[in-house]
Amino acid sequence: MIMHFLICTLYVFFAQIVHGQEFTTTTLQPSPPDTTETPSPSLLITEDTCCGCIEESGESGCAADPTCETLVCDTVNDRCCERRWGFPCVETALTICSNLDTCCGCLNPGQSGGCRNDVECTGIICNNDEYCCNNQWDTLCVAQATRVCNGEELPVCCGCTSPTNFWGCLQDEQCEQLVCADDPFCCGQDENQSGVWDQQCVTAAVAVCTAEDTTTSTTSTTTTP
Repeated sequence: MIMHFLICTLYVFFAQIVHGQEFTTTTLQPSPPDTTETPSPSLLITEDTCCGCIEESGESGCAADPTCETLVCDTVNDRCCERRWGFPCVETALTICSNLDTCCGCLNPGQSGGCRNDVECTGIICNNDEYCCNNQWDTLCVAQATRVCNGEELPVCCGCTSPTNFWGCLQDEQCEQLVCADDPFCCGQDENQSGVWDQQCVTAAVAVCTAEDTTTSTTSTTTTP
């Protein structure tokens, strides 16, 4: 009986406490969204950005130039990276490339003559080396464009890199003097005076054009054209 009484008393006591207590609940509010923008990685725009992306392609994006790809797809037309690198993408890339300093957008060899990115550069280089416009924009044309882009003088001998059936190089007197001082055959000053600007003369001219070491003798074998 005593135990039963104690249990009932405790039950009533706790019941009064529970019913007499004012409970408050705290509603958890969701955290406000983070509005802090993640900074975009800085783009490394170089002297030839987008100049390798000026040809249409059936593939999406321009794998040759990730920076150009980002510039075009993120700011102008995202379909260039989702679908294909078509005409609008090429036009945008060409605009970016064309706004570079003279010749800085012409530092990639091409299969055709001239540099469509830069009319001024095309004129400068082709006036020095006709091959760059009449045939193709090869690595020697790029070497000359690089000098102009860097604000340097055009290298000599770049216009004397094709063999002919005549002696000397009419386009470049300085190159003629440099090459013929080492190889008189190139200027018809050989024993039989039958020398011409042959492939060995061209090799010497290319070495000068590309600033390679020209101290090694390049004496040609005397031949009759």
